[in-house]
Parts: sequence; C-alpha cells; structure tokens
Amino acid sequence: MKYVYLIEGKVHEIIPEDDPVFPGIPITERYSQRFLADCVTVEDDTPVHEGMLYQDDVFVEPPQSVGDTQESGIVEELLAAGKITAEEYKQITGQDPKEKAAPCGR
Repeated sequence: MKYVYLIEGKVHEIIPEDDPVFPGIPITERYSQRFLADCVTVEDDTPVHEGMLYQDDVFVEPPQSVGDTQESGIVEELLAAGKITAEEYKQITGQDPKEKAAPCGR
C-alpha cells in the first residue's frame, strides 16, 4: 500500500506505507491524521508519479501545454490569420508576439 499526497487534485508526493528509513514505525506515527486525510491510498502496483492528476478516482497525465507540443506552430498560424489576438497568443505561449524575431528577407 502507498499513500498519494494530493494538492488541488495534483500528485505532490508518494509515500510508502512501510518505509525502510523508519522500520517498524507505522505511517500513522510518521504523519499526522490531517496530512493523511489529504492522501489517497492505492496498491503498490498502481502506476502513479508526481505531477499526475487525480480525476474521478483515476490518475491521469496532465494535458500538455501548447508550448510543449509540436503543434505550437498552430498558434502562430492562428495569430497570423487574425483568429486570436496578440494578448491571447501571449496567454497561450507565454511570449510576446512582438518579441519574436522576424525572418530576414535577404
């Protein structure tokens, strides 16, 4: 058994029920009841890692941001086509479109 500590539905820590660093000391003595109340208990073989989201009793990978994908060129196309504003572009990418280097026309 392991305990998965969540903050706002996001996995922040995975704690083994039996920890070799604290042999023979139960988890209820290593952590407060208040802390453990924010944890979900799962079987040791449950695939979970820090950063995952806990939604509807299931651990899922977080969605990738636009800047983290190969599709980030779509945002530039939307900006060029006038389908999003410069402010929307900045919110999506974290970059000011005015600061992007313009290609040299030589």
